[in-house]
Amino acid sequence: MGPEPSSPRVVSRIALAVVPLVLLVVLCEVVLWAAGAGEDDWLSLSRGFDHRASYFVPAPDGAGGWRTQMFETEALEVDIPPKGPRRRVVLLGGSNTQGFPGSELQRILNEQDGDPGWEVFNLGRQGYGSERVAILAGQVLPLQPDVVLVYAGHNEFTERGFALRLQEEGALSPVARLGDWLGGLRTTRVLSSALAPALADRGVDRRPEPRQPRDEAFKRLQYDETLQAFVAYRENLQRVVAVCAEADVGLVLCTVVGNDFAAPYVTNYSSETSAGDAEKHRRLLGRARRLIPGRFLEHLLPPIRLRQPDWGMTLRPEETASRRAQPPAPGRTAPTLRPLLGEFAEAPATSAPKAVSVAGAHWADPALWIPAVHDVLETYARLLVRDLTDAEREALKQARGLYGQAEVLVPDSPQAAFDHGLVAWLLGDDRGALTLLRRAADLDRAPRRGNDLSNGIVRAVAAGHVGEGDEGARDGTGGEAGGGAAGSPIQLVDIEQRFRDRSPGGLVGYEVMTDHCHLQPGVRPVLMADLAPAVIAAAARR
Repeated sequence: MGPEPSSPRVVSRIALAVVPLVLLVVLCEVVLWAAGAGEDDWLSLSRGFDHRASYFVPAPDGAGGWRTQMFETEALEVDIPPKGPRRRVVLLGGSNTQGFPGSELQRILNEQDGDPGWEVFNLGRQGYGSERVAILAGQVLPLQPDVVLVYAGHNEFTERGFALRLQEEGALSPVARLGDWLGGLRTTRVLSSALAPALADRGVDRRPEPRQPRDEAFKRLQYDETLQAFVAYRENLQRVVAVCAEADVGLVLCTVVGNDFAAPYVTNYSSETSAGDAEKHRRLLGRARRLIPGRFLEHLLPPIRLRQPDWGMTLRPEETASRRAQPPAPGRTAPTLRPLLGEFAEAPATSAPKAVSVAGAHWADPALWIPAVHDVLETYARLLVRDLTDAEREALKQARGLYGQAEVLVPDSPQAAFDHGLVAWLLGDDRGALTLLRRAADLDRAPRRGNDLSNGIVRAVAAGHVGEGDEGARDGTGGEAGGGAAGSPIQLVDIEQRFRDRSPGGLVGYEVMTDHCHLQPGVRPVLMADLAPAVIAAAARR
């Protein structure tokens, strides 16, 4: 057994092997740059979404259509036949979009503009945010849509879960960062594109990555990180605009609606807040909250996070039958909430399964609710009535003073703004409550709903493509926004403002929301009627 090679000799051998490889890569990069090759976008490991994954595959019947491969079960996959004479609309977004009654939108479109007819394909997917929507916007083009409609803005932090998981597990180590760097090289991109068909022929699975929600990781977010996610949201919407403009596809952008009475998801102190100020702030909030009558806070603070199945929605048939078989809890009926306005007040009981109109609301069938739904709504109903004694009113005024002190000490606390908003509401200051509750949503470190930041971005992106005569997108009233890049017709539907216009005091609550961001089933047909004119206009201006 010979002597072990010395360290200098090992280093010399590595250098002899690496230097020619580096020179070869540099030469390839120069040649590819001169040829304009390898310029495709690259999504790094840290972002977690491979834009080369196929969300659609040719339909198995060989008739020239397509089939999705992006849902959790095979039964949910969507078949898209070859394009015929009818105008084709594709809906993109998250679980809210997935719940849109596409057949109702299709019916309204055919009723309002029936020649040559319309077909609607709903490709909304639970957990998808703007990053996936931007990828999908490019991949739906072979489907030959006439109009793409986007309702996204409440899943930006659900999508970030994949990157956060990588960080938690240490995958963003120097090795992973090296992988990201290599992935950015033109050489890597050209080789990847060349190998993709061969890999596909060998049956290599290029399905999209599953969503990876990581609620615990979000609790450490600083607000500047939150704002960075909204920068990415704007960039993703602009990518959608560019894709549709280049393909001359009509585009409808929508603001998204949130529940003003749903507490923020994540509150924390910024790194700039001293430990002493944070402790003083916590004490002020504790004193203020103890002054609020408990009957107005239970189940709202700390919040019960309702889910759609809790209302009886999205249940399997056997689960629905099981709940209906349970005897109703004594004394628990659907409460009377605020009467809705405009189209919501005029809308008849929906014909959708598992939904019924109750006292001006459009809830899922109360016979299917779990007790937690009753708990939340009963507290919410007491909050709406604002039945205060003189002593309680004085205590709330003291609480409001404490919240004012807390805001001076820590001006960016979402939970403090939310609590203060509830106090303002109870004292009859509807305008103050609206301002504070909206501010709480803006300051949330990991919002799970649309807010003024995300909706402002939608309006701004639309306004960036407004023609001289299109004032609606500029002022946020939901008018059309045309004249985008390469003449692409872009329409803005300001859904958030429409919901506020139909809710008393402009505050959106459980009358139309199941939780922080999901719509009650009975308001969805009204929303489809809101969308139809914009879809028709987007198609007409191609």
